[in-house]
Amino acid sequence: MLIGSSRRSRMGRFRSELAGAVVLAALAGGCGVDVNFETPHDHVTFIINGQQTTVAMDGTVSVQIDGVPQLSYSGPAGCAGHYFVDDDSEVYFRYTAKRAYLLRGNQLYTFNEPPRQGGKDIVWSHTFGPDKITILANCPLPSAANVR
Repeated sequence: MLIGSSRRSRMGRFRSELAGAVVLAALAGGCGVDVNFETPHDHVTFIINGQQTTVAMDGTVSVQIDGVPQLSYSGPAGCAGHYFVDDDSEVYFRYTAKRAYLLRGNQLYTFNEPPRQGGKDIVWSHTFGPDKITILANCPLPSAANVR
């Protein structure tokens, strides 16, 4: 069980299927509505056992999770702070130039390798027992000088 708290500013969760459905409905309806939907620049996509969720953040975040010091943090959110959180799904993600941490529910996953560049994203991918996890962050590679 998670014990702690988090506070965040502007955050959104996007599903590409929903965005596509909204655009198609507006175009098919001929209602003259101009739909312009873009995922914010600072976003991370989690693909866990084939299920995809994208979380976008900016602003600041303050998270204290008892027993998980790797994810306790206060500072810039998104790419600037290398930190993304989605309280609704109980997903917390933090990364450095050398490793990444993903807390999903009560399960902590540690990626003990640096991210690789995958087009415009930085990418982590690993299988943890039955869980195949790929993370795509639309962020620049983190500087090794900021590694903790």
